Amino acid sequence: MSNFVSKLRTAILSKQEIKLDPEDAVISEAQSLILGNDEKFSLDSKSGFKAESTENDIRTVYFCWLNNEATVTDYIEKCEAFKIPVISFMARTELSSYLKGDTDTCSYLVTFDDDHHSGAHETSDAVDANAEAGTSSAVDAGKQAEASGDDIEKTNGSGTVKRDESKIESSKKSTKDSERERQRDKQKRSEEIEKIDYKESKRRKLEEDPLLKCISIHEVELIDHDKALRGTQKSNDFSNLIRECEYKIVRPLKASFKGKSSSAPSAATTSTSTTTGAAKPGVNSSSGTKSSSASVSKSRSKKPSSSLATSSSANSLGTVLQKKDPIIILSPSAISMITMTNVKSFLQNGRFVDVHDPNFSGNTSSAGETNMVQLVRHSKRFNKDIKFVVVSNVEKFFVKPEYWDRVVAVFTTGQEWQFKNYKVNQPNLLFQKVKGFYVNYSGDSVPSNVKNWNVQVISLDRNQRFKDRQISEFLWETIERFMLSRGYK
Repeated sequence: MSNFVSKLRTAILSKQEIKLDPEDAVISEAQSLILGNDEKFSLDSKSGFKAESTENDIRTVYFCWLNNEATVTDYIEKCEAFKIPVISFMARTELSSYLKGDTDTCSYLVTFDDDHHSGAHETSDAVDANAEAGTSSAVDAGKQAEASGDDIEKTNGSGTVKRDESKIESSKKSTKDSERERQRDKQKRSEEIEKIDYKESKRRKLEEDPLLKCISIHEVELIDHDKALRGTQKSNDFSNLIRECEYKIVRPLKASFKGKSSSAPSAATTSTSTTTGAAKPGVNSSSGTKSSSASVSKSRSKKPSSSLATSSSANSLGTVLQKKDPIIILSPSAISMITMTNVKSFLQNGRFVDVHDPNFSGNTSSAGETNMVQLVRHSKRFNKDIKFVVVSNVEKFFVKPEYWDRVVAVFTTGQEWQFKNYKVNQPNLLFQKVKGFYVNYSGDSVPSNVKNWNVQVISLDRNQRFKDRQISEFLWETIERFMLSRGYK
């Protein structure tokens, strides 16, 4: 079966039909391979292709051809799945080039080396046989010479033996040279395999070294660029981008186009009257028309740039907050430490009151009915008083989508249902746009969601209330720095 590779190459180049027997079986369970005109080969027989120390069978060679365009990693994984031996990278590349017709020779074919080796052995055997025949004839000639006393025949017999011995020595020398050359080629191929087939060598090392195998279990596999950008979520919902484009791009552009269309007729009327009134005797009317059209074109060219500048400046948080009060959203959860009852006492007066304390005597029912609290903060950073609006129920308060542009901070308890009715209902995206806070007591555990989000943890002391003012000031400083980074002045 040493000529199977050449027959497979002929079938591929001539585009003959190649199929497994039985046809519906996978490569690991099939029995034979049919080339062209019903020429059948057993998949377990030798193929005449020798990539390693042993000759590969037809199943291995044909599976290598089926995956000739696959990457090294995919090919190795498929070989492991079907339990088929792996052909090294160099041998696989050369086999693929030979079967596709890119090259006419393949150094891994057994036919070339084995035929050469067997030919050398046949030559050696023939020389040995001739040597034995010559030796025997020489001995017979010697006997005849001794019997007859003829010295000439004795000389001729010894000369024949010497010639046969020289032939034997030369044939043995050529056999040794070819064997040495074959060993050098084999060593060179093995070195190339060790250099290129990294994954196979790594697998062998892991099997041999138990320490490396233990380390590889905890090894983290690097991800590609796209997966790193998409994050750990299974699916990304970009519906919030539609709302962002509606509020910050589409609506400002519509407003600018409406303003331009309403001002265009008045500008045209003004330019016409100016041209008519400016016409004097002796002045060409065409020149007046040209000047008026030039002025109109200049005015039109200036308007879009101003409208775009206005729309872009209106999109910034600083521009919105210059006209409207900033908004802080609290969590409506029952376990929240900052509620509508104690938010004013903590943020404005610097003293925290625990509404969950059994000794708390405040009126929680009236606080539950309150949907909005106003706080006044004298900011040293901005050197003015800033009024903040605090809400917890966004369904009743946020009747207009523009209110979301004024949000600067959100207090959370780590529960995702809090963001169900938010404009940006994904916490990872929300806390990139606003400042997030999580308030707890020192020493309490922090929920895993809070650790994964861009949320700052504010820890209060259980018993020492004199520290509340310091923590409250730190919280305000954090909010003001965030507002300053977004353009607020």
